[in-house]
Amino acid sequence: MESLVRDAEVWPEADEAPRLGRDLRFRLFGRRRHVYRILFTYDDKSVSVHRVRHSSQDWLMDLD
Repeated sequence: MESLVRDAEVWPEADEAPRLGRDLRFRLFGRRRHVYRILFTYDDKSVSVHRVRHSSQDWLMDLD
């Protein structure tokens, strides 16, 4: 999580971002069958984690 905060702008845009209309980013975490996608947004002051999902789950439909 520390690297997520420190390097938030380097992680790629999530595939859901254009459809959701947000600068939603993701980071993969884990190994082998236990890989998770951390979906987050950030600004100058903070990082907001919206979901942590297993990589096999479908894309997000909304953030609410």
